[in-house]
Amino acid sequence: MGLAVAGSAWATRVERRSLTELRDQAASIVLGHVVDISTRDGAKRMVWTDYTVRVEEVLVGEPMIGSELTLSFAGGTTATHSIEVVGVPRLEAGERYVFFLRGDEAPYLTPTVGFDQGIYHQLDVDFGGKPTRILISPRGFPLELADGGRIFRGDRATLNSRGEGPPALVEAPPPLPEDEREEAPDAFDAAGVLVPPPPSEGPQAQAAKPRARRFASLSELAAFARRRIQEVPREDR
Repeated sequence: MGLAVAGSAWATRVERRSLTELRDQAASIVLGHVVDISTRDGAKRMVWTDYTVRVEEVLVGEPMIGSELTLSFAGGTTATHSIEVVGVPRLEAGERYVFFLRGDEAPYLTPTVGFDQGIYHQLDVDFGGKPTRILISPRGFPLELADGGRIFRGDRATLNSRGEGPPALVEAPPPLPEDEREEAPDAFDAAGVLVPPPPSEGPQAQAAKPRARRFASLSELAAFARRRIQEVPREDR
């Protein structure tokens, strides 16, 4: 006889934070290796996923290299039921992530600042035929560097698994969800007539003008965490 597992979802709304806000609100920032994953039932029918994370690098804060942290995230599946919490990512065993960790002991849905905004996956990818190591958020925003060494969230990208070898980082970002799009305001001429927007460029035109991208390394993120380099303001991108 099979066991039926009931499922449900929790909706959340999280304020978008800049990298500077994530840094300033984090008590510690670490690179950790996920060595174990377990789930458990909690109060009020909540399911929790516990990740055992071995600290490999400390960018800011007190955790010791080699120490193990148990990071509890809301959501997951047990023998009795399943809970999905929007904005709470699922991590993979054996993978490495940078965590912007909150410092208070109060119960919360994630131990990271800004839910999934405070997590970056350290990943080896193929970008333009070259092996590249990136730091990419669960929603697909890699960290990049601008002129002068300032850091910023890059354009959304996707990862295409190819079986053997590292996944390919795809340059063209997929469409953003409605709540994350930044649409240009309507324009009117002197007579008050709506001016149609210029035609969008097709894939061939975009491919003809590839944008050079310089991805931020862990050491450069550490420099930002220690306030040695700054974030590029959103309005300057």
